[in-house]
Amino acid sequence: MVGGKVTVLLCVIALIGCGCSVPVLRQDLPVSSNPLGATIYADGEVVGQTPATVSLARNRDHLLTLVKEDYRQVDVAVRRQYQSDRVLMRAVQMGMNSGHFFHDVRMGLNRGFNAVSEQEASGEAYLLVPSVVQVELAPLAGVTSTVIEPSTDTSQTVGVRVNAEALPAILDALFK
Repeated sequence: MVGGKVTVLLCVIALIGCGCSVPVLRQDLPVSSNPLGATIYADGEVVGQTPATVSLARNRDHLLTLVKEDYRQVDVAVRRQYQSDRVLMRAVQMGMNSGHFFHDVRMGLNRGFNAVSEQEASGEAYLLVPSVVQVELAPLAGVTSTVIEPSTDTSQTVGVRVNAEALPAILDALFK
């Protein structure tokens, strides 16, 4: 009679548990660029402008893309780093707790194995690296720096330093 009640209870718990998904943990990454104001894309979706903090799911790798007009696009791979010691310790702890609670070593072992996959699915097993993204944006080819000051004096010149290799292409574009 007691065995039947335990079986029914375990079936009910299993049915309830199957409909629930594990919430995915997120990690906040500060993102900055020089110059400021670059648009940040996370996995192809616009998430803000630098400086900003981007919240990413810890259970998968990501690609951050920084884009600013007149500057080269920069892609930053954000990867999961597996925390094996932490995962193992948590699995052992959960297994021991279950084994003690149910007075059954097999339940403890099963819970310990399940704990590892739960941590991986939720992202608890990972940290995202780099944890801070700082990017120096490079100007597009040919222009290494530009100084433009508004002025009413028409005799004032504007200085632009140009890469010697890019000079013919720039001149062609100006005099077409």
